[in-house]
Amino acid sequence: MKYIGQHVLAAQTLAANYSFEIPLLKYLKEYFSLHKKHGKKDRKTIRDLLFAYFKGGQLKNNLSFEQVVASIAYLSPEGYPSLQQIAHEWLPISGFNVDQPFEAKAEQLSSHLGIDVVNSLFPFDEPLSSGLTKVQVAQGLVKPQPLYVHIWDKTYAVTREMDTLGWQYTAVGGKGFMLPHGTNLEQLTSHARGLLYVQDLSSQMAQAHMHPKAGEKWWDACCGSGGKSLLLKQKCPEVALFGSDVRKSILKNYQERMARHKVTAQAFVFDLESTLGSPTGAPFRGILLDVPCTGSGTWNHHPEMLHVVDYPIIMSFASKQLHMVDAALGYLETGGELLYMTCSLFAAENEEVVAQVCANGQMELLGQYHLHHAASNSNHLFAARLRKLA
Repeated sequence: MKYIGQHVLAAQTLAANYSFEIPLLKYLKEYFSLHKKHGKKDRKTIRDLLFAYFKGGQLKNNLSFEQVVASIAYLSPEGYPSLQQIAHEWLPISGFNVDQPFEAKAEQLSSHLGIDVVNSLFPFDEPLSSGLTKVQVAQGLVKPQPLYVHIWDKTYAVTREMDTLGWQYTAVGGKGFMLPHGTNLEQLTSHARGLLYVQDLSSQMAQAHMHPKAGEKWWDACCGSGGKSLLLKQKCPEVALFGSDVRKSILKNYQERMARHKVTAQAFVFDLESTLGSPTGAPFRGILLDVPCTGSGTWNHHPEMLHVVDYPIIMSFASKQLHMVDAALGYLETGGELLYMTCSLFAAENEEVVAQVCANGQMELLGQYHLHHAASNSNHLFAARLRKLA
């Protein structure tokens, strides 16, 4: 590869100077905005090198920068096709075969390098949510993800426009579609008209566990930009929707997004961790509670977090989550439902929080679900449907 030496040097320098104070992608965008000399192909190569390095987790403790990148490229050839030739030069392996299953390649690398590759990729001893294994998680971290969109309205018009453009897409779920990574939605007038929006498939799958009825009041208590609110209103347009967030800037985005999709919602600033005041509209028949968490189910997009999160941080989130659920339950009607959600892989933030919530007999667990589309490598979302008994 031409200029690969310069690209490696740039990526190494970026990695060495990264302070973890802002998201890695934002850090990289700021670098490119200051260094206009990099063309489109240069930017892609540097980005691939940097992200592969951080996806390597603790491999960096035993390997050079080039060896870490080569290991990730070998484990995920579909994610780094442009690095395959140089990766083989950086990490010559007897029987080098990128078409082997992930687990076989991980074992081969472990034997060749003399280290435990899977445990290096996901270096946590904390229990995972039920049904998850470290091998699955490690594979999900390095495997590329497609672009997921959710159709808000006029599915036929959206698919017809994509057909006209010759786009490849696959229907996944009732209103979900999967497109190749890097698809530019700005080419779609349907997108400009608000007929579809980007939303990870795991989040879309949460809609199946929302059970609103016409005339009921539902509160999206950590509404963020409003993805879950839209799913709720799409399922039951006659529900009375309330949305809150502790961040004023995020709430402004929420209001703009609801207006764009012609959704009526009462939005207000509220902090579930504070004892001051009550949310507008309380009590509610239903509450959506997508709590702050480690975000470990989304680290495919944010591999820098592999190098930040540790046991005390996990337990700090778990404590905060339990407090927020307890606070939210005070605004839920008897017989009402709360849908607890995290994008975490750790049992401490998922099943263990739910077990503590139900321990006093005031809440009934109706079901808990690990939402993930393994075939396409979506993010992970944990959801637990709870009913208030008293």
